[in-house]
Amino acid sequence: MSDAEGLPRNFDAERSILGAILLGADEALPLVTPILGEEDFFTDSHRHIYRAAIELSKRSAPVDLVTVAEQLSKNGGIDAGGGHGYIATLLDGVPEVAHIKHYAYMVKEKAALRRLVAMGQRLVRDALASDPPPIDAIIAGATRELSSVATEAAESRGVTSWRDLPKIVDVLDAMPPPGDRLRTGIPTLDECSRGGFARGRLYVVLGPPGKGKTTFSKSVAQRFARLYGAIVICLFYDEGAWPAAIMLTQGAGFRRSDIEDSYSKIRGEIALATDQLDIRLPSPDSPETLLDAVERWIPPEDAAARPIVILADSVQTIRCTKGFDASTAKERADAVMETAQRLARRLNAIVLLTSKANRGSWANKNPTDNVHALAAGLDSSSIEYFADAMFFFEGDPEKGSYIQVLKNRPGDGTKPRIPLAFDRDRAEFREVDSVAAQDEKKGQSDARREEASSRAQEAILRAIDKHPAQKGCPGLSETFLAGRVRLNKTRQAFRDAIDALVDGQTILEAVEGPRSGTYYRRRVDP
Repeated sequence: MSDAEGLPRNFDAERSILGAILLGADEALPLVTPILGEEDFFTDSHRHIYRAAIELSKRSAPVDLVTVAEQLSKNGGIDAGGGHGYIATLLDGVPEVAHIKHYAYMVKEKAALRRLVAMGQRLVRDALASDPPPIDAIIAGATRELSSVATEAAESRGVTSWRDLPKIVDVLDAMPPPGDRLRTGIPTLDECSRGGFARGRLYVVLGPPGKGKTTFSKSVAQRFARLYGAIVICLFYDEGAWPAAIMLTQGAGFRRSDIEDSYSKIRGEIALATDQLDIRLPSPDSPETLLDAVERWIPPEDAAARPIVILADSVQTIRCTKGFDASTAKERADAVMETAQRLARRLNAIVLLTSKANRGSWANKNPTDNVHALAAGLDSSSIEYFADAMFFFEGDPEKGSYIQVLKNRPGDGTKPRIPLAFDRDRAEFREVDSVAAQDEKKGQSDARREEASSRAQEAILRAIDKHPAQKGCPGLSETFLAGRVRLNKTRQAFRDAIDALVDGQTILEAVEGPRSGTYYRRRVDP
């Protein structure tokens, strides 16, 4: 038996379709041609007969045994269609036209299977070649063709009636089990998320550079591995693998300086603390490290038994197969978001992405001029579209950070702004009490104000001692003193300094001068 004879085909279905066309083309062809092209037939003779029938139909000519045979003769010979005798046998046992669409789908499915076989043979040939094409090109080409075959396969299962479409319970029956939600360790975030992050969902953390979005995402994923036994795949395209490994080791309780300066001495301790966590960091420099490759790395039995967490940093630098054909940054980001959502659904995984925020969402001097954070995803509106939940990181890790919930589909719909404190030793964030955070912020503001006032007081006293009063004036004017200390006289630091020197410490006294305005001089005790 030849290789061709072993390929998938349905010979009887092909004959039945052609027989129905010869008996009643006006009724059969409109049912078949939207589904089948001539290349979908297995045998050459069937392809020639089908092509001849379509050509006649396009000319509004009758389609029957005689006209098809004549058309075959014009196209290169009646023998191409198997001869007069074979064409006549197509009329034997012709099914009802009502069934012809079902037969067309059967033929389409076999054609899709043959394409899979051909694709597999090409992959083997390319992979074994002495000078093989680049692996990225092989994978990209195979992915495109596989997508095309998947479309054909879907067409081969075509719906013939609305009654065949899934009902509500059919869709719900196919949902993966939700499993327990995984708590992030940020109480307010867990509360508004209805108990934590949900499996099968896509979460995105947005923010300006250097504000902690990657560190926050890392600490959340590490907590999931530690407390819930999650399998965590980390794709740090921005940060790089070894800086990320240092952060994760800090999260296990080691100081950064010890990791960087004395790693060889403490390697055993680090291995003991981290090997028990199923966290993996594939090299972002490897061409095999693609977002969609994660699906190959996770066996179905693991996805069913344990939480799967995929952390990728960031949307703008992640590589995925679909993104290879993108010509713009926006198209690449669109491809990443679509791939990430598909991974979350197929693996029932928590997919956690970071994304750079466009400058319009944070860089304006007047905060009211900033773009709304929900539209802050750099390069792509699909970030907002595909994400199930979105968070915006703002503030400064050294002075106080906030995470603003922007979108909360898996949670209760609320969108709190949560104050966070940064633990530099462990490279992780923790929630702080909002009232305490406000008090701390006010205390910091008061301290800065007091410091500015002290500097202004010293400058004012130096100016008083250095410069004599103008002729006819009892002291130095506010305008003159403000110029000496390089502050506008309405500025808070200047007003605080004057008040402290006159009313608080009673070092200076304010006197009215011959011209409008107040003058200042050192107080002279009686």
